[in-house]
Amino acid sequence: LEERQRAEKRHREANGDKFTARWFSLTGEVTPTPWGDLEVYEYNGKYAEHRAAIGSADSSVEVDLKSTEFNPWQYGELSV
Repeated sequence: LEERQRAEKRHREANGDKFTARWFSLTGEVTPTPWGDLEVYEYNGKYAEHRAAIGSADSSVEVDLKSTEFNPWQYGELSV
Protein backbone atom coordinates (compact mmCIF):
# COMPACT_ATOMS: atom_id res chain seq x y z
CA LEU A 1 0.00 0.00 0.00
CA GLU A 2 2.72 2.47 0.97
CA GLU A 3 4.73 1.68 -2.16
CA ARG A 4 1.63 2.31 -4.30
CA GLN A 5 1.11 5.63 -2.51
CA ARG A 6 4.74 6.61 -3.16
CA ALA A 7 4.43 5.62 -6.82
CA GLU A 8 1.30 7.77 -7.18
CA LYS A 9 3.08 10.71 -5.56
CA ARG A 10 6.08 10.35 -7.90
CA HIS A 11 3.77 10.11 -10.92
CA ARG A 12 1.70 13.10 -9.78
CA GLU A 13 4.79 15.25 -9.18
CA ALA A 14 6.39 14.22 -12.48
CA ASN A 15 3.24 15.33 -14.33
CA GLY A 16 2.91 18.53 -12.33
CA ASP A 17 -0.46 17.41 -10.96
CA LYS A 18 -1.65 18.60 -7.59
CA PHE A 19 -3.02 16.27 -4.91
CA THR A 20 -6.70 16.79 -4.24
CA ALA A 21 -8.42 15.02 -1.40
CA ARG A 22 -11.69 13.37 -2.41
CA TRP A 23 -13.62 13.51 0.86
CA PHE A 24 -12.00 16.59 2.46
CA SER A 25 -11.50 20.26 1.55
CA LEU A 26 -8.87 22.73 2.67
CA THR A 27 -10.10 25.20 5.28
CA GLY A 28 -7.46 27.83 4.62
CA GLU A 29 -6.18 27.39 8.17
CA VAL A 30 -2.62 26.41 8.99
CA THR A 31 -1.79 24.87 12.34
CA PRO A 32 1.67 24.58 13.90
CA THR A 33 2.83 21.08 14.85
CA PRO A 34 6.16 19.65 16.02
CA TRP A 35 6.72 18.59 12.38
CA GLY A 36 6.06 22.04 10.93
CA ASP A 37 3.00 23.97 9.88
CA LEU A 38 0.22 21.84 8.38
CA GLU A 39 -2.80 22.81 6.31
CA VAL A 40 -6.13 21.96 7.94
CA TYR A 41 -8.73 19.91 6.05
CA GLU A 42 -12.41 19.42 6.88
CA TYR A 43 -14.88 16.76 5.79
CA ASN A 44 -16.82 17.99 2.74
CA GLY A 45 -19.82 15.61 2.88
CA LYS A 46 -19.11 14.05 -0.51
CA TYR A 47 -18.56 10.58 0.96
CA ALA A 48 -22.08 10.59 2.41
CA GLU A 49 -23.41 11.60 -1.03
CA HIS A 50 -21.36 8.82 -2.62
CA ARG A 51 -22.72 6.22 -0.18
CA ALA A 52 -26.28 7.50 -0.62
CA ALA A 53 -25.98 7.17 -4.41
CA ILE A 54 -24.79 3.57 -4.07
CA GLY A 55 -27.19 2.61 -1.29
CA SER A 56 -30.44 3.96 -2.72
CA ALA A 57 -31.78 0.64 -4.04
CA ASP A 58 -35.38 1.84 -4.32
CA SER A 59 -34.45 4.97 -6.21
CA SER A 60 -36.14 5.45 -9.57
CA VAL A 61 -32.94 7.04 -10.90
CA GLU A 62 -30.46 4.65 -12.50
CA VAL A 63 -27.06 4.89 -10.76
CA ASP A 64 -23.95 4.39 -12.88
CA LEU A 65 -21.84 2.24 -10.54
CA LYS A 66 -18.69 2.84 -12.58
CA SER A 67 -18.84 6.54 -11.76
CA THR A 68 -19.54 5.92 -8.05
CA GLU A 69 -17.23 2.95 -7.51
CA PHE A 70 -14.73 3.57 -4.72
CA ASN A 71 -11.18 3.88 -6.02
CA PRO A 72 -8.60 5.36 -3.66
CA TRP A 73 -6.11 5.85 -6.47
CA GLN A 74 -5.89 9.04 -8.49
CA TYR A 75 -4.21 7.16 -11.34
CA GLY A 76 -6.01 3.90 -12.08
CA GLU A 77 -3.47 1.92 -14.07
CA LEU A 78 -0.20 2.91 -12.40
CA SER A 79 2.35 0.11 -12.04
CA VAL A 80 4.41 0.18 -8.86
